[in-house]
Amino acid sequence: MSVVVAPAMLSDTLATLFPPGVICAELVGRGNPESLLPDEAQYLGRAVATRREEFAAGRACARVGLRELGILDFPLQVANDRRPIWPDGITGSITHTKGFCAAVVARRSTMRALGIDTERAGSVKPELWPRVCGPETDWLAGLPETQRSAAATLIFCVKEA
Repeated sequence: MSVVVAPAMLSDTLATLFPPGVICAELVGRGNPESLLPDEAQYLGRAVATRREEFAAGRACARVGLRELGILDFPLQVANDRRPIWPDGITGSITHTKGFCAAVVARRSTMRALGIDTERAGSVKPELWPRVCGPETDWLAGLPETQRSAAATLIFCVKEA
């Protein structure tokens, strides 16, 4: 099932990436930091406006998905490793990039874990490849030059998800 939080973009496509039982919600545009629950807003500290909007967008998408599972007004707090802390019995993942945010959620009885990440193709610059791609850097070097940047971004997304 796919739920669109704001003007539609990729809603049908996003849902097709996951099996039944996974709820996908997305937001195209900016999130509203005023919509954060107090237990969520505490994690923003002195974050810049863009980060505040992305964080709020992610929480908005997650709340739409959780609502579909019957969970209302659950504050998604942040673990020490920066992952969202989901309600008991729920798994999920949040991603955001400039102008786009999405969250996927499911009951753990349906799905043990979920991961999603979005990046703009080519956004992982060559100087970051050794750190981001590790041993895959040698594989990247063997690709045609026109494919390397997109492949590095894909590797990064897989690891983030």
